[in-house]
Amino acid sequence: MKSLRNQLNFSLTGSLVVLVVVLWWIANNYITTINKNMMVSRLQHDAEAVLASLEVKNNAEIALKNLQVGHIYQRIFSGHYFIIKTKTQLLRSHSLWDESLTQTPLETGQRLVQDFIGPNKQPLVQLSMAFERFGQKITLTVAEDSSELLIAIRQFNLYFTITALIVLLLSLLLQRLMIKRALLPLSQIKTELQQLAEGKISQLSTQAPLELNPLIKEINHLLQLLSKQLQRSRKATGNLAHSLKHPLTLLVNLAESEQLKALPKVKKELISQVNKIYLLSESELKRAKMMGAGIHGHVFKVQEEISLLVDVLKRVYPQKHRDVQLIIDANCEIQADRNDMLEVFGNLLDNAFKWSKSQIICQVNSKDGITISIEDDGEGCDKNQLDFLTQRGTRVDSHSDGTGLGLAIVKDIIELYNGKITFQKSQLGGLQVVIRLN
Repeated sequence: MKSLRNQLNFSLTGSLVVLVVVLWWIANNYITTINKNMMVSRLQHDAEAVLASLEVKNNAEIALKNLQVGHIYQRIFSGHYFIIKTKTQLLRSHSLWDESLTQTPLETGQRLVQDFIGPNKQPLVQLSMAFERFGQKITLTVAEDSSELLIAIRQFNLYFTITALIVLLLSLLLQRLMIKRALLPLSQIKTELQQLAEGKISQLSTQAPLELNPLIKEINHLLQLLSKQLQRSRKATGNLAHSLKHPLTLLVNLAESEQLKALPKVKKELISQVNKIYLLSESELKRAKMMGAGIHGHVFKVQEEISLLVDVLKRVYPQKHRDVQLIIDANCEIQADRNDMLEVFGNLLDNAFKWSKSQIICQVNSKDGITISIEDDGEGCDKNQLDFLTQRGTRVDSHSDGTGLGLAIVKDIIELYNGKITFQKSQLGGLQVVIRLN
């Protein structure tokens, strides 16, 4: 995907270059035309002066008398020349010496302006005219050296190029600054999206250019819909778990009825399955209770959230008095969905409360990523059982309440964030769970 800034820079740079080239072409042609017209105007005046000096002699030949075009036509190779041609005569200015001018045949009354290379390879602008006078056709050509004009044009092109390059560079610099300033709202939106991902804000600011407002409104609307859907989904899960308690109680009563005493196997299986459903619903209710009514953000403030979570678990297990040590780095935050992290810490601390005897240690280190360690002084489990703890439905103690799903859910969440979870024996004697998040 091409950069929008680069595309704008490329397009505007191309436009500026084309504009400069067009301006140069117009200016160059305009200046050349004006100067050439001035030269032609001078040649016209000189031609009229030469015509005014013509006379005819007794032998019907034409001659020049009292030439009024100045001494410049007398100086050899001065750059100012004229030539008069009749059917029988050829008169040249003294400046031509033994050179001549190229004449194009013309009809009477015709006028022609041409560029030629003259004596000493001088670039010339020639004005040729054909007319009838003294009863004969006369062709007059007047020429002027245009090298100064060409030098002036070259100098103009040089100065124009230098000036154009300076103006172009300044324009490009100004253009980049203007584009950068125009794209600042996009940088602001990028920053706000990062803050949104971190849970620092709940929606994007609408203080943006009119062109971006529809996009921002749609994003904010989508965020609201997703938040509401997530809350409804979690609320529905809690409501479903709560609603199952009454039917489950009826099923338990049914299992204890006189009709099923004669079917002990059916009674046993019914009670077993009802207990599993009951434990699942209790687990969902407990999770919903731990999540509470907080904002569904994308940042987990460890110290604050775990302290609240421990308080909730102490109320869930009022009969168990536990010494819970929280060793957490100051201002430690995890860039992850709050409810995902509540699920992780909730399951791990719930297991620690359930299996510990008197002591639980929870450590969170934010150096070189996030390292989480939760350990207890319970009985722990054998080395052979450690590898199977995260398999769904696996329970290391079938005599206790539980569904065998908690650690599997924790593992799924940690893998979702490209983390790693390991189990080992704690120095306290129980189980230690270590999680590493990059």
